[in-house]
Amino acid sequence: MYFKIPAATTMAYIQAELKFKTTQDPNEIRINSIYENDSKFKCYINIDTFQFCDFKGGVSGSCYSLFKDLLGVESNKEVLRYLMKNYGDGQFLKIENKLEEIKTNENIIEEFNEHDKPIWFKDKDKIGAFGKQCLKYLLSRKIPIEYIRKMGYVYNPISKFHKRIILPYFEDGKEVYFQARAIDSKNSLRYLNPAGLNKQNYVFNYDAICDDVLIICEGIMDAMSIDPNEQVATCMSGAFLTPKQLEKIFTKAKPSAIIYVPDQDETGFKELEKNLKNIYTYADYSPEVLIFNPPEGCKDLNDMLIKTGKNIILKKDTLTFDEYKRQKFLQKKW
Repeated sequence: MYFKIPAATTMAYIQAELKFKTTQDPNEIRINSIYENDSKFKCYINIDTFQFCDFKGGVSGSCYSLFKDLLGVESNKEVLRYLMKNYGDGQFLKIENKLEEIKTNENIIEEFNEHDKPIWFKDKDKIGAFGKQCLKYLLSRKIPIEYIRKMGYVYNPISKFHKRIILPYFEDGKEVYFQARAIDSKNSLRYLNPAGLNKQNYVFNYDAICDDVLIICEGIMDAMSIDPNEQVATCMSGAFLTPKQLEKIFTKAKPSAIIYVPDQDETGFKELEKNLKNIYTYADYSPEVLIFNPPEGCKDLNDMLIKTGKNIILKKDTLTFDEYKRQKFLQKKW
């Protein structure tokens, strides 16, 4: 069970330590996303229900998970101790006996599988009408069957992942993370991530990474658009390539070359140099780093696959960083 931290304590903590904005709802506070670059206060916190929804980072759930990431602690108990001791108006001693009842996040994936009840595509006999819609959607995106076999979907009205495709991440054959993809184009949150797990700590296709060429792109659908039988692709799950992700990659292997694929938009161009710098900083060797531009009219690798059928990247089609800058300058995009 959860001990719900009093609204006054939550408010006192936010007012003292975070930049925030109010809304018309007296129980609602807005802060900047901690999971994505944000200056427009896109993370909404309800101090009464102790829930949050980060519209920039695509994460929602209990404030315990948000505050764990904010405070840099590992457990809900540590969040409770910190807030109640520093902002609890003398109530800390009253809840000491509740600490053992606080739920931890050690089994988030197991709890998701148990409570949200995803249906996996490998279990063909269990696939319902919505599951068939999901399969049709994935096939329209030309996602290879090797990836589809590992996916599933949630059709469970009491789950926050209701009517979403589950895209799992594995490490050493064990599911450690997932992204939940909406197939409804009108849904403002295309991806929803599990609360309590930071997507920046996980690497898609981790088990396949080796000393051969590694392709790094922004989104999971783009990574899955590369033929897994020919090349290995991973994704940043956003616009930023984090130190934790790079540490995992370079601990697992030393790719002979890294092909970086930015999305063809303002954010992709803007963050490219920073991400390349991170690659060189965290590699303990000197990999060849190249840049690939999807063909004209294609915004990313999945768009390229759908429009051209191309599902591999040849070195002859890549650029060095200097060549890339010259090209963008000439196109007036740099």
